[in-house]
Amino acid sequence: MTVVGVPKFRTLELTEGPTFFPFAPHNLPVASLREPVDISGLEKAHKELSHVPNEFRYRRAFEYVQAYRNSQLTPLDVAERVIETIKRTNPNLKMLCDWHPEMILEQARESTERYISGKILSPLDGTFCVVKDQISVAGHCNRSGLSFINKIEDGDAPLVTKVRDAGIIIVGISNMTELGMSVFGANPSSYHGTCRNPINTDYFPGGSSSGTAAAICSGLVPFGVGTDGGGSIRMPSCQTGI
Repeated sequence: MTVVGVPKFRTLELTEGPTFFPFAPHNLPVASLREPVDISGLEKAHKELSHVPNEFRYRRAFEYVQAYRNSQLTPLDVAERVIETIKRTNPNLKMLCDWHPEMILEQARESTERYISGKILSPLDGTFCVVKDQISVAGHCNRSGLSFINKIEDGDAPLVTKVRDAGIIIVGISNMTELGMSVFGANPSSYHGTCRNPINTDYFPGGSSSGTAAAICSGLVPFGVGTDGGGSIRMPSCQTGI
């Protein structure tokens, strides 16, 4: 018990309670099988996805790379737009719980230079991803969804090393539920907040890889890293349509 740090919990003052149940938006009643199906959420999602032409839309990694190779865009062009989009949308969607614009730009500049020199690292060089708040990324906090862990990692996990070796640009750390112990996606932590579902922001994206699913669904990144012990990738992927 001591080796894994369990006794430390006896000295901690936790400021939020555990969250194992969903907060039903607007106190909506549970529908019965005999009632007509309410498609208002689907209609709202359709409107949100179609009325703003300048918003990000999901694009495959292949489309980014094709644009780079055709000199239509550079990774730096996309990185600047990614940063702009995070600043505008993340306060509401809460997809990311730790990110640094200067780190994104540094990676994008290096990738842009590789395309110019013809020395790309892999077919995915210059594409973008997020990493779940359970995996170490140098220069970022790894909190596992908690509010009382603030250690800045000084090294990358092996998985992240492979991502970097491929030239993939890490945008930031994606939101997750506390220790992954929730299927719904709610997290009251002051560093995280409850991630919203980009399809319909009245709802959660599911957990525990909430932020990764939301970041992909919103079109911020073409893919991301999650973890799954009992459905933590499968559930948010299903609930966000990815």
